[in-house]
Amino acid sequence: MHTYRTFLFNLIVALAVFTGISQSFAQTAELNELKQAFEKYKQTVLQEKIYLHTDREFYVAGEYMWFKVYAVDASLHRPLDVSHVCYVEVLDRANTVVAQAKVALDHGTGTGSLFLPATVDTDNFTVRAYTRWMKNFDPAYYFHKTITIVNTFRSLPEKSAASRQQITASFFPEGGYLVEGLKSKVGVQVQNNNREGVSFHGLIIDQHSDTVARFSSLKFGLGQFHFTPRPDAIYTAIIRADGNVVEKFALPAAKANGYVLQLADSLDELMVFVRTKGVSGNVYLLAHTREVTKAAIVQPLANGETLFRVKKQSLDDGISHLTLFDHNRQPVCERLYFRKPESTLNFEVDAEQEEYGIRRKVALGLSTTSDVPVTASVAVYELDSLTSSTPLDINTYLLLLSDLQGGIESPAYYLNASGADGAVATENLMLTHGWRRFSWDSIRTQPAFAFVPEIEGHILEGKIADASGAPVSGTVVILSTPGKDIQPQVGRSHNGRIFFEANNCGAI
Repeated sequence: MHTYRTFLFNLIVALAVFTGISQSFAQTAELNELKQAFEKYKQTVLQEKIYLHTDREFYVAGEYMWFKVYAVDASLHRPLDVSHVCYVEVLDRANTVVAQAKVALDHGTGTGSLFLPATVDTDNFTVRAYTRWMKNFDPAYYFHKTITIVNTFRSLPEKSAASRQQITASFFPEGGYLVEGLKSKVGVQVQNNNREGVSFHGLIIDQHSDTVARFSSLKFGLGQFHFTPRPDAIYTAIIRADGNVVEKFALPAAKANGYVLQLADSLDELMVFVRTKGVSGNVYLLAHTREVTKAAIVQPLANGETLFRVKKQSLDDGISHLTLFDHNRQPVCERLYFRKPESTLNFEVDAEQEEYGIRRKVALGLSTTSDVPVTASVAVYELDSLTSSTPLDINTYLLLLSDLQGGIESPAYYLNASGADGAVATENLMLTHGWRRFSWDSIRTQPAFAFVPEIEGHILEGKIADASGAPVSGTVVILSTPGKDIQPQVGRSHNGRIFFEANNCGAI
């Protein structure tokens, strides 16, 4: 009898161990499947980033804007020698192009200039730069930068007092959603009609006019608050901005069931708290920095909650995404985290003399504290009261701006800020500007691309149609340009479209 009980006990233990091992293998397989799909997307879908270095940020209409272009791999931020043409545009507030140019890229860099027309009004303008390959993605991926152009021959347009009093408010629940009965952190962004952040104070009331939360801005029109939405409650935000403008805004509706994600930054790790309602099963967390996987973890829910821990040292400098997946491996929440660089490259610049005459040669000596060889790009321009004190630099753009959506005020602040206020201000930015350079649906579908990269040079595209306007296939088309050495190219249309690479058209 004793032997039978011992056998039965050992059998139960063996079954439990086998079941646990089987579940562990299944969870590992599901996690690997998620990681492999992500890695496959990264390997097959090239992402470019463009940075454009202008000689300054303040111009007079009729001047030239000189610039240098850098094309880098979006993940590693290393020079990328794929696209050989970059398109540079200057747009007004209505997104109308007022100046444009094509720039040749060689090993990821190129230089050029744009004439700023004397017909524009005094205003802020957007400089936009992109490659043909980048047209396959959201235009938000393009390089954007604000410059000021002053037209000394035109008077400034009058601004009505009423237009300066309008504000808009946006609310961003941490992780993406509010869920009834689950406490959430909510980011707040308040802007005027010029899309500039404004200081504010506010409160949240329900349909009975009971106050459930109070909040205020810290910097640049950004703030946050905590509250727990109740079932069947309707919430309204009352915001006073700039001390005298009061507006009411509706909060996003809370879901009956779902997931809430909250990130806490400790000394050496990130703690990701997950709370759920009406759901069960395992949850998965994938952390990546610019599409390079840094952590992949699976956890079971216990009483609707779980906790993930991610070592901060495992993340690279810049923006990291932490995405939560449900038991079906569908994305349900996402949070951004910014790791500020611990060290930066400092330059020392020495000139032979302090003053130079007009058109005199200037020799500069550059040195760094690093033993690693570097390539430097130097711009020399007049610094006066009209020039921005914190011009955009490539480090701030690549690590911060290029991976966030929308305009960011004083971006250099977040790389230099320290202390409690700096940490909260950075968190407010991550809460209100969540964004990624891809969609999880595209990872599973692997979409086709309409624009091929200009690897050899400029691509000319044409349409071939018959008298009725219908596309024609199989038509032979010859491209030639006048010049010393005429080198005609022959192509055949397909579905009414024809392409030529215009890199060998001959010298004119």
